[in-house]
Amino acid sequence: MIGRLLTCICALAALASCSDNAPNSSKVTLDLGTEVAATIPLSNGAPSEPPLTTTAVATTPAPTIAPNTTDLATTIDPKAEVEAAYLAALDARQFCNYEPEDCDFEAIAVVGSPQDVSTRETMAARLRDNLRSVRGIGSEKVRIESSVLAGDVAFVVICALDAGVLFDVGDLATSSDDIVFDDSTVSLRVQWEMRRPDGVWLMFEGINLEKLTGGDLCEF
Repeated sequence: MIGRLLTCICALAALASCSDNAPNSSKVTLDLGTEVAATIPLSNGAPSEPPLTTTAVATTPAPTIAPNTTDLATTIDPKAEVEAAYLAALDARQFCNYEPEDCDFEAIAVVGSPQDVSTRETMAARLRDNLRSVRGIGSEKVRIESSVLAGDVAFVVICALDAGVLFDVGDLATSSDDIVFDDSTVSLRVQWEMRRPDGVWLMFEGINLEKLTGGDLCEF
């Protein structure tokens, strides 16, 4: 009986000596692939059974696919660009009808172009004669019908209904002395030549294709 007990004690000692070189720790593999030492204490300093090694099953993350920068790139439609530029130049020109003293000529037409010269002459005459439009009175409608590009020159065909009212404003401080100077209605189909000498599309010259006084050529 004593011999069998000694044999069991020797067997336990042999098992304890087969554990990791660091008998108080075991390796735990985390999902992230990083290994850390986890200390397993012994009770009362007595030898313990070999600690169990817990192996976490690492999950392989799904591969990250880089976005295709070519597909994400925004492609600018040249025709849409020139049409938007025409409308921006038109807005700047219409602003001058209300405030000719603050007209931004360089936002309308290429400097020195037929349209630039015409706009400057028109605004000078309006300032001299106290003529201007009044916001909220009359209306102007414009529709782009087509556009064609050829390098740094483009042609935009529009149809416009001008039912704006031009007043002799007299005293700018009051509207009580405003007199209607021109309230006629005119509709026009115009081919606008656009150019971009500095990379920005601006008006160059407008050629009237059709004109109707007193009616709506555009059928707005």
